[in-house]
Amino acid sequence: MKDDLISRQDAIDTLAEWNDDAITNRLNNLAPVDAVEVVRCKDCIHRPKGSNRDDLEFPDEECPCQCEDFWYNWKPADEWYCGNGIRKDDEQI
Repeated sequence: MKDDLISRQDAIDTLAEWNDDAITNRLNNLAPVDAVEVVRCKDCIHRPKGSNRDDLEFPDEECPCQCEDFWYNWKPADEWYCGNGIRKDDEQI
């Protein structure tokens, strides 16, 4: 997902090629923005296994799609995300 982001400097350099000093000057004066990478459900260590409510297995208690009453458990779509996401290859629990 990190490849989807463009750096501030790349944007400045690209627009500078247009030879528009007004745009370049405005971009240089912008404050940098902190971007947080989103972990999609398909890449998360907390993602449940199974296909429907009756056979879902959650690896831990962190997924917000797991409820005390299993009837309300659900498996999110691949592109869904939440604040609990941890990428599978970043396992630092």
